[in-house]
Amino acid sequence: MCEPIFTTMVAAVTEAPVSLRQAAKAIGVAPSTLSPLLRSEPTLQAAVVGRGARRAMLISLPVLQEAWSRLQAEAGPEPGSDRARYQAQRIRHLWWQVQGEKAKLLQAEALLVDRVGLDTRRPALHRAVSSAALAWVAEAALQVPGMAPPEARLRLQELAHAAISAVVVRASSPSQEPPEEPPSIAFPAVEPPSLWGLRSELERLRGDQRRLDLLVQRQEVVEAAAAGAQLFEEGRRLRDAWFAAADRLSIVARRLTTAETFRAAAIQELTAAGVVGSVHCPERTDS
Repeated sequence: MCEPIFTTMVAAVTEAPVSLRQAAKAIGVAPSTLSPLLRSEPTLQAAVVGRGARRAMLISLPVLQEAWSRLQAEAGPEPGSDRARYQAQRIRHLWWQVQGEKAKLLQAEALLVDRVGLDTRRPALHRAVSSAALAWVAEAALQVPGMAPPEARLRLQELAHAAISAVVVRASSPSQEPPEEPPSIAFPAVEPPSLWGLRSELERLRGDQRRLDLLVQRQEVVEAAAAGAQLFEEGRRLRDAWFAAADRLSIVARRLTTAETFRAAAIQELTAAGVVGSVHCPERTDS
């Protein structure tokens, strides 16, 4: 009578999520190897079913074991000697250790951005906004001169919003290059790697990680999230300065009766606000 209930309770306990350490022990790898693989390998990601205390991963062990077994090479003939069996086991262990270090390095690099690249993105942002603002001036100069302040403000804000939206769309458009397919991490069944080759690869990866850590200490690379936030704040500052300049122009639009006078006043306002650089202002040449 009680056997089905007992069986159900045992199954529920067996399939309860386990910690990263328990999952790593169950499949025979170190937690430091399994953790990056769970984040990078799609076939293993399904095993992460939630987060526990301190955001620690909770892992479905049956799902993990099934996915893990698919990544293993089909077992060949059993090595004849204990030494050969140990070496085959060691090669497998080192293979997964190398894959874990590769995934860890790629994840660390993905969170960072080169400071030189960041320094080039900031001027590119200013150039994009400045170019859009000058186009806005040219378009507004054909429509706004002589308008009353309420109508001028509405029209200038509409044109500015459309111009800024176009800049945002161009900046966020995806790259035309197709994303690269992630390499398979399945253990190579046909030509297993050599023990010495894996050891060399592991040392190379650890050296790359040390070099990356040194670049972080020297601040030659910075966190991509922080860099993105800085660019976002810079873009928002330029947008607000642009809108404020449009408001000031709307107040005097009635007195700016020609396209040329409006254009001169608009560029002066945008330059003072830092939206357009002084290089865009007409330069005088003395003969």
